[in-house]
Amino acid sequence: MSKLYNPELLSIPELKRTFVGRTKLVDELVSIVRNQPVGAGVQHVLLIAPRGMGKTTLLIMLSISISESDLASKWQVVRFPEESYDIYDLSDLWVKVAEYLAADTDDLQLESQIADIRSKYTHNDDLNESAYAVLKDWRRTHDRQLLLLVDNLDLIVDQINDEDDMQRLRTVLMNDDTVMLIGSAVTYFQAVSDYGHALYNFFKVYNLRGFGDSEIRDFLEKRAEEGRFEDFQEFYDKNRSRIKTLTYFADGNPRLMLMLFDVITKSRFTDVQKALEDLLDEITPFFKSKIELLPPQQRKILDFIARTSFERNEGVTPKEIAERVRLKQNQASAQLKRLSDDGYVRAANVRGRSSFYVLSEPLMAIWYQMRFGRAAYEKRRWLITILKALYDQVELEGEYRSLDHRYSKFLASGDVARASDVLSHRYCLALAMDEVKPEYFDSYIEESLKIGSRERLSEDVQDPSIRNRLSKAAIERLVKEGIIPASEIDAVHSVSTAFRNGFDAYNEFRFEEAVAEYDKAIAILEDLVNVQGRRELANDLASAFINKGVSLGSLGRLDEAVAEYDKAIAILEDLVNVQGRRELANDLAIAFINKGVSLKSLGRLDGAVAEYDKAIDAIERASLTSLNREHFETRIKTMLNRIDCSVKEDIADRPGAALRDVIELLNQEKSTTFDDWITDIVLETARSGGMSALRRLNLSDESEARFFAIFRAAEFLESQDRSLIEKLSPEVKGAVEEIVGLLSGSPESDKRQIDV
Repeated sequence: MSKLYNPELLSIPELKRTFVGRTKLVDELVSIVRNQPVGAGVQHVLLIAPRGMGKTTLLIMLSISISESDLASKWQVVRFPEESYDIYDLSDLWVKVAEYLAADTDDLQLESQIADIRSKYTHNDDLNESAYAVLKDWRRTHDRQLLLLVDNLDLIVDQINDEDDMQRLRTVLMNDDTVMLIGSAVTYFQAVSDYGHALYNFFKVYNLRGFGDSEIRDFLEKRAEEGRFEDFQEFYDKNRSRIKTLTYFADGNPRLMLMLFDVITKSRFTDVQKALEDLLDEITPFFKSKIELLPPQQRKILDFIARTSFERNEGVTPKEIAERVRLKQNQASAQLKRLSDDGYVRAANVRGRSSFYVLSEPLMAIWYQMRFGRAAYEKRRWLITILKALYDQVELEGEYRSLDHRYSKFLASGDVARASDVLSHRYCLALAMDEVKPEYFDSYIEESLKIGSRERLSEDVQDPSIRNRLSKAAIERLVKEGIIPASEIDAVHSVSTAFRNGFDAYNEFRFEEAVAEYDKAIAILEDLVNVQGRRELANDLASAFINKGVSLGSLGRLDEAVAEYDKAIAILEDLVNVQGRRELANDLAIAFINKGVSLKSLGRLDGAVAEYDKAIDAIERASLTSLNREHFETRIKTMLNRIDCSVKEDIADRPGAALRDVIELLNQEKSTTFDDWITDIVLETARSGGMSALRRLNLSDESEARFFAIFRAAEFLESQDRSLIEKLSPEVKGAVEEIVGLLSGSPESDKRQIDV
């Protein structure tokens, strides 16, 4: 791990091989150095980014680039160590520059000069002037300017903490071309961000963004090569969606990505959980340092936002923050703006309503849950969040069955401690599954009581989201054991029963009964949410509206279905966009999709397209695009529905680029899940616009190969050149002739609809 935190330990060839994502910025910085004026007016630079974003590596690569170019004859690079704890005034700064310069150039005369002035001048002002005079003299003698690369410049400025020294530094840097300064900092520090300070608005500032998907892929591949990781391409293709998930949680931070990358190399779920727990423990110094950089007032605000958001799963308004930290609201708003500008928090403000603030970094929010959650279910929530993102439902089911077998094995051998651990792991998997499976929770309750884990069970069932998943028998057992009072769960159990009955009725095509059951759930939930203030159940209310809408749609009562989806959308937009519940973006997208399907069936195609656009936007605005398989498939389904409506409206205009994007995206993911659906739409495209419409798709060679038969059939119909069919191999010829018949006939009356 040492090289993870100390890139200077890497050799120059290693650094070059593994450096990605910042090459253009290095080139731009080299260009700034090259074009510096002679005399006054040198442009100085500040790089801003959180720890782990690659600032030190960037400065090292800049040093290498300067030293290996023609600029080496005009500029001498002086690179500071990552921490400079020995600089406490401006004279210290210039003395250290001279010492590093002497060491880098083996200049014994310069070493002697520094020793002389150190012994001669004891007053800081005298030493300051003399040390800088030595640097100017070296520059004249060697005809080379000094390029200072200063890591953690904010630390040095904070240690100096003298405005007179800062004013002297500004004067020198503005009026003398001896020195150019390129510094880095983890945030905008007071000396450069506050009006009235000497260095305010002085630097050309670059904010280093996190890596995107392609940069992360290159970064991991190069690091894998250095670590001799075998079969990286195969591993990456197999785990593409998981790596995207980690990119989201790490917010593109390269150091965190390397730490997270180890997680997905684990084969067993229990190994993954242990790796995640170790990771969250390991990154504690990282997040502690970020928080401790903040002034006390901002730290207090950040802590309140973090604790409140994970306790109640929603953001916090400036008014609430001001009241809690005992500030005037305008003061709290000013501090929130600083925290937002520095990337600690983000605000959602929808349709003019008050902003709700949440933490910006997903992994920091998870770290807070683990470290400061009071109840067991609060401390566990981070794991459920990551599991839902890393694994699809089939994988979760498979892992559950595997752990079920291991639990039985340990219990049979009398190893109760290990059986208890596996039971806890199995319970987490059940919580991560989307489909309600009461039997999993019933089993957990029975097994926990059997092995004597009453205390943990008592903590677990305090989670409100669990109680919806318990059967009546399980609830009665918990009441009998004195773990929960009956009065606390009656209403929630009634809701759970209504959901199960509605689900069963729908699956058995008893749609009227399903509507009636969801009406029961809605009546109870509206009282709990709107009257009793049980805000944690708002998502359940939205789900009831969606399920009722689906049932109404199956009865052909489409206008009524649209009304139910609108009710769900109103709730979910508030939860996702205002209160920061980004994990519900997929639910919001599904509500939009279902509404679009109903509008499409009503013949209101423009309205349907608008709803599909909102569905895509719901996922993108919440930064969940392709976060996991569920979100990826929801996005694809939405895009295909939108394209289907567009094909029916205007084949020449809207669907082409969108269909191409879908096909290429599925090629990247190696997915064939939607092949039948896409084939139908490509056929519709060819029927409506012929070969010219297919050409407008502008597909890659790989994609064209997938739809070769359709392209060849359309080409034949356009040219009537029989040889295009006759020269085909027998197995392909039959398919092309069949498609020719389809394209020559009448269009299908409608496309299949999405089953949500």
